Amino acid sequence: MIATGISMPVLAQTSNWQNKDLQQDGLLGISTEKAYQDLLKGKKAKTVIVGIVDSGVDTLQEDLKQVIWNDPKTGHHGRNFIGPETGREDITNLVSDKKMFYDSLAYTHVPEQYQKGYQVYRKLAPQLESKINEMQSFIEKLEQLNTPAVSSLIKLAQFHLEHGLNINNNEADTAKGNADVSPDQLDPLPHPNLTPIHGTHVAGIIGAVRGNGIGMDGIADHVQIIMLKTNGNIRELRDKSLALAIRFAVDHGARIINMSFGKPYTWDKKDVDDAVKYAMKKDVLLIHAAGNYGQNLDSEAHYPNPVYADNSGTASAWIEVGASGPKDDQSLAADFSNYGKTTVDVFAPGVAIYSTLPSNKYAFEDGTSMAAPVVAGLAALIREYYPNLTAIQVKDIIMKTVVKRDVLKEKCVSGGVINAYNALKLAATY
Repeated sequence: MIATGISMPVLAQTSNWQNKDLQQDGLLGISTEKAYQDLLKGKKAKTVIVGIVDSGVDTLQEDLKQVIWNDPKTGHHGRNFIGPETGREDITNLVSDKKMFYDSLAYTHVPEQYQKGYQVYRKLAPQLESKINEMQSFIEKLEQLNTPAVSSLIKLAQFHLEHGLNINNNEADTAKGNADVSPDQLDPLPHPNLTPIHGTHVAGIIGAVRGNGIGMDGIADHVQIIMLKTNGNIRELRDKSLALAIRFAVDHGARIINMSFGKPYTWDKKDVDDAVKYAMKKDVLLIHAAGNYGQNLDSEAHYPNPVYADNSGTASAWIEVGASGPKDDQSLAADFSNYGKTTVDVFAPGVAIYSTLPSNKYAFEDGTSMAAPVVAGLAALIREYYPNLTAIQVKDIIMKTVVKRDVLKEKCVSGGVINAYNALKLAATY
């Protein structure tokens, strides 16, 4: 969910601006450094495991390899939840479902009881067509390279075109996420991910090693990161894969799960809801990026979300995150960021965020994908130093200690940008 990935020269000398303090540095970061200096000196921390559901993480990245989780039983760093591709994409299923029926309605009056489903179909059908065209173009570009290195990628892309994006494919999705991520390879995953750029960038924001003189500093200083691969360059994030990833993270000790992705449709929401309920039962805090379409989520559907489809309620330990910029003015709310007075909880730095990339590289990126891990990093920091706090209490603390601004008053529930200094001060009183 990286919006543009643009560089901002004005921030080149303040690559950790998300950790800066408004009064001390003139940038509306979350006051991480101030919190470490004034509140955390001499305090003991407990390691917190954070699950990152994403495109994968470069486990050998110089600023991350010390914080990558190792399964004590197997030595694995996480799990791949896409594996060998079977079945159709979620969007393919949605377009295929009742296609003949909706196509027939297009030539007649659409009865009111079918209007909602019909509108969804009319919106998704061209999106699927676009995905098919993009995949065909991708294959053509790879074929032009004419090198042995891309031959296997071409086969996988062609397979995806014929299976994942084919509405006439009736095979079941049998992937169970049984491909473990080995400790000694950069990207040991059977499904292609040319480089796990997105997930690596997210990971650095949360927990890149602090004070080592290289790269950048993550927010939390005692984290272990579980890599949960759910999507790649070819295959989209499927609801089934997300549900499996959440459950794996919970079962392997994650206290926080970051989800920097989203889509305007859902196919297996019950599976996802059941996994979210499981996380709630196990005291796990879920952090989700609001999206980069400049939309009001109070009126536009965006998934996954904390509202259960069976009308049984809403996930209480879930934080929906919009993206903010560095200036304390009308530009504070990033123009690309989704928002919602009742659906987005907080805003956090998500413009020109400098973080880790594969192969020991670094870059500035924009997006709510960057804002979500800022919140996840703060949540981890709170749980490190105050391990007895529940997930709901951590959310409550983060929500109550935002730096409120009028420009955000109508854009999120809290009306402000998260703040580590304020949050840790309040946490100490619980």
